[in-house]
Amino acid sequence: MTQARLSKLLTLGGVLCGVAFCVPASAATDCKKTIDRFNLAVDAGLENDAQVEIDKIAVSAECGQFQLAAQRRLAALRLSAAQILMARGRPVADYDRLLVTAEMPEVIWQASATLGEVRFGERRFVDAAQAYDRAIEIVKNETLTPTSPEKFEIEGLMARSAQARLLAANVMRADGQTRFVQTAHDHRDGTLGGVFSRSVRGITPQAVPIPITLTRSRRTGDCAKRTASGSHQAGGPHGCAWFRRNQPEAFGRSL
Repeated sequence: MTQARLSKLLTLGGVLCGVAFCVPASAATDCKKTIDRFNLAVDAGLENDAQVEIDKIAVSAECGQFQLAAQRRLAALRLSAAQILMARGRPVADYDRLLVTAEMPEVIWQASATLGEVRFGERRFVDAAQAYDRAIEIVKNETLTPTSPEKFEIEGLMARSAQARLLAANVMRADGQTRFVQTAHDHRDGTLGGVFSRSVRGITPQAVPIPITLTRSRRTGDCAKRTASGSHQAGGPHGCAWFRRNQPEAFGRSL
């Protein structure tokens, strides 16, 4: 795990956590009381009490408009608490729940990026790549990320996601199999997302190498090509020979 990368995320988590949000004077009295209780709970570091107030906000007609702001602040609190434990060198088990719950609502990219770093360090490359892709999607969403991260941060997320994908496809598991990472999608327009996005806040990703594995069906003898983006291309009994002749780049790995 890169220490410099984690140090940057530590700082960002602490800044996000410290910013309370206010309710306009025109808001209903009950809503204002709920938001005030939420802010007090976060200021006191009481994440469970803050979650109770968010659950109330989510089902309130008057307070619903503040749900995203509340989710972002609570996620930042949990992320900051997790990162403090990380900085002290505590084992993953001590902060894993905090990190997972911080990332779960997918409202701050720093939580997804930090989870990706932790999973990468655990050699859980599929989970790492997916977490990085979620971070990229949050960055692309200007509602969730009004201020774009620095260029080097965006490029770092994309590079790390690509690296985790390649490792997932090339590292053997205990059962002798490799893993492929499902391609992320931009749920707003249905296009490919994550590291395969056409653009991330004006930054165009570089070409990403996609691992390819050829497999032969034991039942039919047919050959199929599988890529890290999750796509398949089937052939007949002689399909492997066709792939070998026409797409030699598919043979980075032996059958």
